[in-house]
Amino acid sequence: MPSLRRSIARPSSRYDATPEQRLVTCIEVLSPSNKRPHTPGWDIYLRERQSLLLGDANLVEIDLLRGGQRMPMLDPWPDSPCTILVARAKKYDLRQVWPVHFQIPSPSGPIPLAKPDPDIVLDLQPMVNTIYERSRNERSIDYGKPLTPPLDAAETLWLEKRLRMNPGQR
Repeated sequence: MPSLRRSIARPSSRYDATPEQRLVTCIEVLSPSNKRPHTPGWDIYLRERQSLLLGDANLVEIDLLRGGQRMPMLDPWPDSPCTILVARAKKYDLRQVWPVHFQIPSPSGPIPLAKPDPDIVLDLQPMVNTIYERSRNERSIDYGKPLTPPLDAAETLWLEKRLRMNPGQR
């Protein structure tokens, strides 16, 4: 029988680039199980997230899921369907959140490294595209039906135009 940890696994990248091989930056891509409160996926990720936020590692959290419950945060989340959070180790006042809208290319963002190395700037749009392709959303979502949560008027017009241009995406 597979372990619970393995059955709710999600994409994650960990960068251990110090001589001590300590975790420097963790890049987490949220999965649907991470956004369902009171489930094993939510509980396990919430504990891991808390240990990262309170520990000595940086956290980059990528939420490309429009649905589900957002992770807890003291400040309000931006008014956008998706977000990217960069939380620097031990610098609670320097957390940054970028709104992500699927009709606008994602921004480039800083990926914190270990001191004295400067941040690297990562073009996030190719990563967003790869995550979308690997998750096979184009096969599992019928974009011709109403989405949950619903799109606003501008998003609906954008999606309809895109579907007309790419009829195979339905």
